[in-house]
Amino acid sequence: MDIHKHLIVIDDKDRTIDVSEIRNSSFGYYIKFVNGLKEYPYSLSSVCYYSEPIELEPSLLKIIKKDGKELWNINKILQFDEYIKIFFSKGKAGLYKKNELNLGVVIH
Repeated sequence: MDIHKHLIVIDDKDRTIDVSEIRNSSFGYYIKFVNGLKEYPYSLSSVCYYSEPIELEPSLLKIIKKDGKELWNINKILQFDEYIKIFFSKGKAGLYKKNELNLGVVIH
């Protein structure tokens, strides 16, 4: 799945890049993983699935984790409901719950 358009959290871990297909069922989701042929059933309580994120402008925000560490070298910020996915300039990405971050507006 496109990590810029979708977020799939399974058992509190971002598994978006590992998923090739996801579909709703009466009890939760059926998920097929990349390089896999079989679909696996997951309950609603195990999976959070989001699409159509809100893109936030990194140059306008100062982001500080609850432990006081400021996040730097941010290329892109996507908000998926209760989660914020941050893409860093070195190619890595981090997923945070909104309540784990303090977002402040930077005045230029």
